[in-house]
Amino acid sequence: MLPSASLLLMPDISGFTTFVHETELEHSQHIISELLETLISANELNLTVAEIEGDAVLFYREESVPTPAQIVAQARRMFRAFHGWVQEFVSTCPCGCAACQSVRRLTLKVVAHAGPLGFTTVRQQRKPFGEAVVVLHRLLKNDIPSHEYVLLSHALLAHAPGSLAVLGTTAQPGISTYDDLGDVRYVHVSLRDAAGPFAPVWEGPAAVPLSSAPAALFLAGPAVAQRAGSPPRGSGGRLFSDHL
Repeated sequence: MLPSASLLLMPDISGFTTFVHETELEHSQHIISELLETLISANELNLTVAEIEGDAVLFYREESVPTPAQIVAQARRMFRAFHGWVQEFVSTCPCGCAACQSVRRLTLKVVAHAGPLGFTTVRQQRKPFGEAVVVLHRLLKNDIPSHEYVLLSHALLAHAPGSLAVLGTTAQPGISTYDDLGDVRYVHVSLRDAAGPFAPVWEGPAAVPLSSAPAALFLAGPAVAQRAGSPPRGSGGRLFSDHL
């Protein structure tokens, strides 16, 4: 019998390093903060937020692992919410600075792993601890030739109830080798395909116009489900220009 396992899930913003390096600090800070809040608001699996790690959020569920289908659905919802916010921001923000103009180049990947977890408390903050946390972070650097996907480790699949078969042919096998861990196997599912045709693509020169993708605003959930022309959620009811 396998030991009790916990879920670790991390949505990670792709393009973050270049975005911060090449843009105005004040505006890029606000944009990343809003996007991270959007990801947290899209949490439908009742996951616990362990911490914010710059361009990523570390979630966990203690001694419980959802089905592969539930994890992919959660990743899909986060992806929709993320790009819904970006699309609305691009359509409403009047600022011409590099940060505000290049936000459309950001996208999302999600990595999920499972294993036994310990916990450490630092200044009353309880955080996951152990090898599973190390593996999760290593998997952020992998051999998948894409920036928009959800990755499920084989260790997660071993602990998760339900069958991977429900994902059909959308789940592609993968393996990455790490000096300290050896070979780590996983499957990955494209979020570009899963999220629908209105999601912007990573290589695209511009975001999809809201007029051609109205569903993006409403499928993204309450965190970003605003009507066209309203300010992005989390801005206190103000347009982003009010922060400039």
